[in-house]
Amino acid sequence: MEAEQSKFTFKSNAAVRNLTADAVGNELERIGNELGAITPPNVVEASRPEDAVLHEQFTWHDPEAAHNWRLQEARQIIHSVQVIPEGCTQPVQAYISVRVCEGNEDGDLVHRGYQYRAVDQVMANVDMRSALLAQLRGELKAMRRKHEAFTELANVWRAIDDMEE
Repeated sequence: MEAEQSKFTFKSNAAVRNLTADAVGNELERIGNELGAITPPNVVEASRPEDAVLHEQFTWHDPEAAHNWRLQEARQIIHSVQVIPEGCTQPVQAYISVRVCEGNEDGDLVHRGYQYRAVDQVMANVDMRSALLAQLRGELKAMRRKHEAFTELANVWRAIDDMEE
């Protein structure tokens, strides 16, 4: 007897704990069918009961949830600021989220999270600029995986391939 192939999979940065992608995908489909649409409010409401499939994926402790929401609001504030760089006429994002890595005792680079840096600071520093470009290439590849079915974007994917070092 052949094992059934999984229908769903997680992204590499998925924030889901202790559930398979199929369990989550099937639950989201159930919520969409039952409530008419898969929306964040519907997913939260359907996950409130303690025996709900996705219940443990949420922060139900209100002080902790409130703090997490304030962190999200801080991200929105940071993302709302633009700057017009010298010699440019169009505004760009003032602060860019960059991956922070540090060397450990073995000399290996260890990812320590993300922080925001001023765009001009990132662009002026060769290492930061290089790291950001690598991060952006990864994001573009992820976007490609997400939208590869749209053949109208084939030229975009080729341009991204041509960017590779």
